[in-house]
Amino acid sequence: MTVISLNSVLLVIHVKIADFCLSKYQLKAEIHLENKLVPYQAIEHIPCTHALVLAPHPDDEVFGCGGAIMRHVERGISVSVIVASDGAYGVIEEKIPEYRQQRQTESIDAAQILGYGSPVFWQYQDRQIDYGEKLIGEILTAIRNSQADLVYAPSIFEMHPDHRMLGMAAVEAVRRIGKAIHIALYEIGIPLRPNQLLDISDLVARKAAAMACFVSQNALQPYDQHIAALNRYRSYTLPVSVTAAEAYILLAAEQLVNDPLFLYQSEHTRQRALGIALDSHDDIPLVSVIIRSIDRPTLSDALDSIALQTYAHIEVIIVNAKGANHREVDNWCGRFPLRIVGTEEQAGRSRAANIGLQESKGSYLIFLDDDDWFDADHIERLVQASINHADIKVVYSGTKCVDENNHPLPTQFTTPFDSTQLIAGNYIPIHSALFSRELLDLGCSVDESLELFEDWDFWLQASTFTDFLFIDKLTAAYRISRQSGFGVNADARKAEKASLKIYNKWLPRLQNRQLIQLMSMVRQNRLNEQHIQDQQLQFNQLKQLVSDKEQHLKNLEQHIRDQEQQLQTQSQRINDQDRQIRIQLHEITHVHQQLSIQIKTLEEIFASNSWKITRPFRALILSIRWLRALAQRIVSALRYYGGVKGLAHRIGEIVRQEGLKSLSNKLTRFFLPSRVDSINSYKTWIRRYDTLSDSSRAIMRSRIENFEIRPLISLIAPIYNPKPEWLTECIESVRKQIYPHWELCIVVDASTDSAIRPILDLFKQHDARIKVEYHSQKLNIPEASNRALEIARGEWIALLNPEDSLSEHALFWVADALQKLREVAWIYSDEDKIDEHGIRTSPYFKCNWNRELFYSHNMIEHLGVFHAPLIKETGGFRTEFPGSQNYDLALRIIERISASQIHHIPRILYHRRTPAHNAGQTMSANSEAILTGKRALDEHFQRQHIQAMAEFTGHHYRIRYALPDPQPLITLIIPTRNGLQLLRQCIDSIIEKTTYKHYEILVVDNNSDDAATLQYLHRLESKGEARVLRDNRPFNYSALNNNAVKFARGEFIGLLNNDVEVISSDWLSEMISIASQPKTGAVGARLWYPDDTLQHGGVILGLGGLAAHSHKHLPRREADQFVRASCTQNLSAVTAACLVIRKSIYEEVGGLEEQHLQVAFNDVDFCLRVQEAGYRNVWTPYAELYHHESATRGHENTPEKKARFHQEIQFLKQRWGNLLLNDPAYNPNLTLDSEDFSLAAPPRIELLIS
Repeated sequence: MTVISLNSVLLVIHVKIADFCLSKYQLKAEIHLENKLVPYQAIEHIPCTHALVLAPHPDDEVFGCGGAIMRHVERGISVSVIVASDGAYGVIEEKIPEYRQQRQTESIDAAQILGYGSPVFWQYQDRQIDYGEKLIGEILTAIRNSQADLVYAPSIFEMHPDHRMLGMAAVEAVRRIGKAIHIALYEIGIPLRPNQLLDISDLVARKAAAMACFVSQNALQPYDQHIAALNRYRSYTLPVSVTAAEAYILLAAEQLVNDPLFLYQSEHTRQRALGIALDSHDDIPLVSVIIRSIDRPTLSDALDSIALQTYAHIEVIIVNAKGANHREVDNWCGRFPLRIVGTEEQAGRSRAANIGLQESKGSYLIFLDDDDWFDADHIERLVQASINHADIKVVYSGTKCVDENNHPLPTQFTTPFDSTQLIAGNYIPIHSALFSRELLDLGCSVDESLELFEDWDFWLQASTFTDFLFIDKLTAAYRISRQSGFGVNADARKAEKASLKIYNKWLPRLQNRQLIQLMSMVRQNRLNEQHIQDQQLQFNQLKQLVSDKEQHLKNLEQHIRDQEQQLQTQSQRINDQDRQIRIQLHEITHVHQQLSIQIKTLEEIFASNSWKITRPFRALILSIRWLRALAQRIVSALRYYGGVKGLAHRIGEIVRQEGLKSLSNKLTRFFLPSRVDSINSYKTWIRRYDTLSDSSRAIMRSRIENFEIRPLISLIAPIYNPKPEWLTECIESVRKQIYPHWELCIVVDASTDSAIRPILDLFKQHDARIKVEYHSQKLNIPEASNRALEIARGEWIALLNPEDSLSEHALFWVADALQKLREVAWIYSDEDKIDEHGIRTSPYFKCNWNRELFYSHNMIEHLGVFHAPLIKETGGFRTEFPGSQNYDLALRIIERISASQIHHIPRILYHRRTPAHNAGQTMSANSEAILTGKRALDEHFQRQHIQAMAEFTGHHYRIRYALPDPQPLITLIIPTRNGLQLLRQCIDSIIEKTTYKHYEILVVDNNSDDAATLQYLHRLESKGEARVLRDNRPFNYSALNNNAVKFARGEFIGLLNNDVEVISSDWLSEMISIASQPKTGAVGARLWYPDDTLQHGGVILGLGGLAAHSHKHLPRREADQFVRASCTQNLSAVTAACLVIRKSIYEEVGGLEEQHLQVAFNDVDFCLRVQEAGYRNVWTPYAELYHHESATRGHENTPEKKARFHQEIQFLKQRWGNLLLNDPAYNPNLTLDSEDFSLAAPPRIELLIS
């Protein structure tokens, strides 16, 4: 309720305590006052004979006054509507005509619903409506032509410039007409202060239908719903029968003629004109609040505290002590008048204070610096105390201190008044005290010779005329920071100098009595300080005693916890051993049964006549196969190492670096592949290198004790009807973890298997680290996972499927990694599969973070461990991605972190269950998980502004990157010397099969002397199919290509051997689409031998001691069975036999190394330099060519070639050193002795097994 005087307040109180039967009169009294601010009754119609509606854009005529239009129409009043602009702002130029037509059609359709005919379109450009004579003249003409006596126009207070400009022009046009016309301003974006509310309760549905016509706008934002809500809100002050209304400011032209600025007056001016302003309190004393302002940001806080004062009669005077460029301020501080005084020159604190005193008009005065503030009742309390104690001329209250962030400080000013103590030092902050103007009449002023402590001096002056009254309540705040609190924070020398100046001024004026009191006070202060120091010393001693006791209690509690942990560990170990015995007995029984079956089958085979007859042939076939394989391996080894001498050199290196025993093992594996298969069998490998002993467990536990941090790892497991025995194994694998700081958060998703709950309850009962939450309603996996996240407390979150299991040392290696990698955000490990009988198979030894390989499949899901805050920042699991919720989460996470924050642990820490119904099964392209995975990838690309689409190939995803538009030119560089048949095959396959057409072929002829070849090259040039660059230097592959690049016209370079032949027609489109992506360096292709075995699946560093091709000789029909042979991926290097790269990057890294790597390994070195420059090299299996390897160059079979080859090997080793044995795209558990990704024996990782 709004009141206008103290008498009104008393009247209302009287009404409220009256009998309840009089309540209706109270309501009327309140409404009588509030009705002056907003209407409390609605009108049914705004009377007129002709109406003109002005709308800035197509839709504003309906949004703003659609109800009023319908009211006029139903009364037979003609309505004309003009839409000023086309509403096409932000639309691309070629689509503007179509968009403009759409918006006009929407307005015409809405007009049919409202019933007024059709609007007129003026076709101003959106946001180009200017207030001026042209627009005003057009509106005047429209008013005259329509004979309108009521004009509807947008409010002049709208946020959109077109609304304001059109509204202002309409107001001015009506003002110029001067009589017999009204204007009604309507609201859309900013609510009005209306004087008329039009009841449209019965028109809501029709208006909604009309607003729904504007499909183009409602698609951007539900404007129709916003306007409907605004219309409903307008019924707030109206009778309950009115459910919706439109608000208007309705003005007669005469009002605008008499007061042109009437519409632009402030709200306070309007309220004063209505007689309901809150500052009409001339019957109580005026208080002048003087603010000395240097325009600090905290000035707003000071003004806000004044605006909130409960005292009703205040003036605010801001003294500009800053000088030029002080911010502008309003004329009102809330309900109180405000003015700013001062000059354009800076003023000191004392001078500014006197200016404020001179300008003040109040009976009482109070200072407020621009960094302090009042509590709301501060002035009210001080004035009331002054009135009650008329003989006291200074009243002050307590003051609290705060820091620059408004946090309370221990310091408070709460000292009662003592004139002698005031001489010793100031304890009254300037804004805590209210003083009478009489002090100024008595001669008190601020001493302008003082730069500091001028308030202290002023209080000393006042104390010679009056006592002070202290109010023991904190009602003011004093900010102390580097930029404020001058009295407290003053420089020690300045403060000492200023204090001395005060003492020199006032000590001669003191009487002997005052001097004696001052000296006594100083002595007492010293005694008090000594007493405080003694008390502080005793307190510190007691505090230390309490701290020692608390530490002793903590030590005892820790000892008890350690004993409990040891008991729990011993109990768990006994349980584990008991369970292990049962499992082994089960395995022995199963193996015995299988063995019996196999023995019986073998006995039947061995007893058969066919077996006896074919024995000689079997032996012969096996011998032939072994000899053929051995011959191929010998030839390959001689070719790879440059002949017998090179091979002997490699053998010598092995002996020097690894010893004779290692050489013996390697030779055994070389000559006896069947033995290699046995050694490299995964079961044998597990037994040797991935089986823990008691000593290795002890080492791990000892290391845990020395961990600097022991993070809590929360494993989350959503559960729906898993096999009970596998669920049990899963939970047991968690409980067996050597690292003890974990919790298992299980959310049961309405499982129908009655065996599940007893298992979980039993585990939960025996281990407090296991949390279980049951849900009776069906959730999907993402929802259940999010619920698990909510109950997880750990700093790290690990994902666990309820039928899979962890290695015993899984969490140990995670925690161990976290000791060294404090910036890591995501950790993942290697994994394998485990069958129904607990047999581990199919190890997946992964590479380090590999973005392109990750796009092919979720390679880092298990074991995946994420930093918990990162998951929460990312938004957790999205429920619209069931089956791919982990993949979607991972894709959103990599958008927030760098590659350096993703860490790979090269160890098998996770065992994935293999049965067909398990989540890891092969799925069809239409399965939910595959479709949601595709959608997760596509949305990731959209968020990253990458033009790409994912498609499922049957085994993994293929990412199809969009080609640049326009398509760039690529120069295909093909060095050759003679070799007509191969060269023609190469070029013909390019021309005939390549679908990407924006290429040029640049053949580098290196001393060809074959007549047929030269004739062919001439024909290529004459037909424009290729350019030929003659380069007659001795063969140097690097130099030939580097020189050719200088003549290349393309934005991209393609290096091709003359012995390649195109297979896939989109090979070049695939390679350019990848090479054009940001930060992509060299792109390599999948090359096949003519016998359809793999020649190049990318280059792996370290193979054979240097570098070699991945999966070499893999049959083409088997390629899809190997992830790394069939997925796009980042690699350290690719072969230059078919390589695409931006010309700018080629030149940036200096091209191929033509001095030290003339023939071999130049592509490896080049790719490593590209990678070193910050680019990612990519190998794609979707660009396929045949490669007739080194068919024209020949083999390294001469002494000169062998010597050069040996020098190139040494140069590569010297330049790249240890990197050659630690390829981030390869796993240290895989061998460096062959190219087939077989197991390393031993692996190149830290082993803690005995």
